[in-house]
Amino acid sequence: MGYRSTVTYAIYAPEKVLIAKLAAWRLTGEHAQALAECSIGTDKGDGYITFEVNDVKWYAAYEDVAIHELLWEALEQDSEFTGTFVRLGEDDNDTEYHTFGEGEPLLRVTRGIETDVPEFKPFGYAEEGVPHKA
Repeated sequence: MGYRSTVTYAIYAPEKVLIAKLAAWRLTGEHAQALAECSIGTDKGDGYITFEVNDVKWYAAYEDVAIHELLWEALEQDSEFTGTFVRLGEDDNDTEYHTFGEGEPLLRVTRGIETDVPEFKPFGYAEEGVPHKA
């Protein structure tokens, strides 16, 4: 089986900058495999590249991971891009969080508690502290 993670990254730049970068890469074929696994779009003048995968072995030696790390590194070198990367491991204390660029991070790690306790009718308490049906 192996150790599994959830990985998400989000990168953005002005729409025209992203479109120009994508057009150049399309001519060369550079990052084609990684980009094919991403969602790419625009909103209100900004362009976005996002990627999300669950239950994955995220090791740099794996080709399917390396292609995304190369894409991240390429955009990290361009001052017009901003990116946020989060990897959540199986253990609660195993979290990677990386950012680049001057813009606001698009991802954040939150912590919460989920419960499987069913809805139940609570007991009331008598003066003696003994539970009784309310």
